[in-house]
Amino acid sequence: MNFLLPSALFALIALALPVLIHLSRRSQQQRTDFAALRWLQARFRPRRQPIVQEWLLLLIRLLLLTLLVLFLAIPVRHHSSAPEHWLVAVPGVIWPSDAELSTEKSISRHWLAPGFPTAERPAPSATVPVASLLRELDAKLPAGTRLTVLVPERLHGWDAERLQLQRPVNWRVVKGQMHEHESLHELPAMVLTPDPAKADSARYFRAAYRVWQAHLPEAKQRDVPILAADAVPPESARIWVYLSSGKIPKTARRWVQGGGTLMLAPDAAIDAGTSDVLWRAEDGSILLVQQAVGKGRILQWRQPLNATQTPPLLDAAFPERLQAVLTTSPQPDAAFASMQQPRTGAAPVVPDPQPLQPWLMLGVALLFVAERVLATRPGRSLPA
Repeated sequence: MNFLLPSALFALIALALPVLIHLSRRSQQQRTDFAALRWLQARFRPRRQPIVQEWLLLLIRLLLLTLLVLFLAIPVRHHSSAPEHWLVAVPGVIWPSDAELSTEKSISRHWLAPGFPTAERPAPSATVPVASLLRELDAKLPAGTRLTVLVPERLHGWDAERLQLQRPVNWRVVKGQMHEHESLHELPAMVLTPDPAKADSARYFRAAYRVWQAHLPEAKQRDVPILAADAVPPESARIWVYLSSGKIPKTARRWVQGGGTLMLAPDAAIDAGTSDVLWRAEDGSILLVQQAVGKGRILQWRQPLNATQTPPLLDAAFPERLQAVLTTSPQPDAAFASMQQPRTGAAPVVPDPQPLQPWLMLGVALLFVAERVLATRPGRSLPA
């Protein structure tokens, strides 16, 4: 229990008043003179010790004053539920078997969706703002509640900044797929400039470009357009995979500054600048970095573009991951779940306090009635 106005507790010194009043009062006496005793020699009477009469009435009055002082101090109580374990899943994931999950009795399973519906209800089909919902849930749950989040490998509705919560999160990447934005099914407006000396490096991007068209009829599928190193990309192009070695031409730099995305080979020469890691391998090594240039950005591989030295190029998920990094702006809406483990350290959210003044008023009323009954009862020796 806390007090919003703790200075009012100094009024508790008023508890001395009922005690002093009870000590100063005596039983009512009437003096009567007897003729036979008038001529007796007066003697000093022994000093009487303080005597408190009517203990019950005194205690009720003390308690009544105490409750009044507590009422003035505005006491509140912060509600806190018993700690439990919340297991939330992003809509679209495949729930693991019970043997793989916790067997705690207090576990509560929910979908990570607006309102946090229970897992027994059908999963929402629309894309949900994962980061915003996790912040809301983190603020809603009591401090002692554990949180486990089941996420698919790829997340949508994500913020640019890595999530920070007030509690540690058991972050588990499981099978499944979120509902994607329609824009992710669109074929990226990309052109390719291969390196004549390293022709094999271009085949991974050609293969990915074909995979991106898997949802199209075969008659409409086409190869990625090829562009010369010194040419200017067409106006429709938004992504330029430039695999030639050495310094990039001025035409490419101007094109990037106008808002394009330029992907470079590891041995391409660019001006030094601040780079952000965009893609890591499972072992933690850096695969791809990016830096902002004007209105656009430059992406550069950190590993050689061959399957021997860079095994992720042959990964079945490579086309999907490549499409994600190429079609994602510098402040992404999509991200890989393995790289988005929430951090701790967010300021704890203080829950709304529960006022206790109504209960104190009820106690004051009951004690006042009891005090009046005892103070005015018939046969009482002291005046009220």
